[in-house]
Amino acid sequence: MSYEDLKKRVALLKDVERQEQRSRKEAAAKEAAEVARAKDELALREKENDSRVANARKALDHASERSQKMRAHYEEQLRKMQSKLDQTQGRLEAVKEKAAADAAAAPK
Repeated sequence: MSYEDLKKRVALLKDVERQEQRSRKEAAAKEAAEVARAKDELALREKENDSRVANARKALDHASERSQKMRAHYEEQLRKMQSKLDQTQGRLEAVKEKAAADAAAAPK
């Protein structure tokens, strides 16, 4: 092999090396772009999930608040009804006592 042939061979090998290097860089760039896209997609999903969780928390808080209001309302109704029942039972006892007293005082 002559010197000129060797120079051509070296130039050819350098060219092949540059093409391989360019190809590796392109593959690395594609892979980096794919990784960036995947990270962006994960970030978007995480944001959506955070939004869903926040909405669910708001709904739960609203339902809990509504439930507490309903409970307070029904407890108040129960207290009023219990008070009315106590008054009615008191009147009934008074009527029974009066009837017993009247029965005892009535001539035989």
